[in-house]
Amino acid sequence: MVPQAGKPFNNTIDLSYELISDALVRGYVYDTSTGARRNRTYNISGNNTFRARDFFNLEFGSQKQFTIASSTDFSLANNTDMIGINSEEPQKYAVRNSTLGEDLIFTCRIGKQKISA
Repeated sequence: MVPQAGKPFNNTIDLSYELISDALVRGYVYDTSTGARRNRTYNISGNNTFRARDFFNLEFGSQKQFTIASSTDFSLANNTDMIGINSEEPQKYAVRNSTLGEDLIFTCRIGKQKISA
């Protein structure tokens, strides 16, 4: 994140959505009686990702020598796969993953030097 010059406060929200059609995945059929696994490549649709990001920056102090910056990232992804257990053909399965991340930075400027934590 880069603060905009001359602006003591900046908050930006970014939303995105990605849909992947015709993805190639390595699917398999697993036989529990023999322990054998048969792999094959499949062409499937259904993978998608929603992402929301928030970038926050605040400069303060008599000479704007202090800065608090924050970056929050949330994503929700659906990933499809082909899995079969004791069957001839694998079935389509979807796995939903969600992540949340936060970065917080405090910076103090003394002359031309910057100290961040």
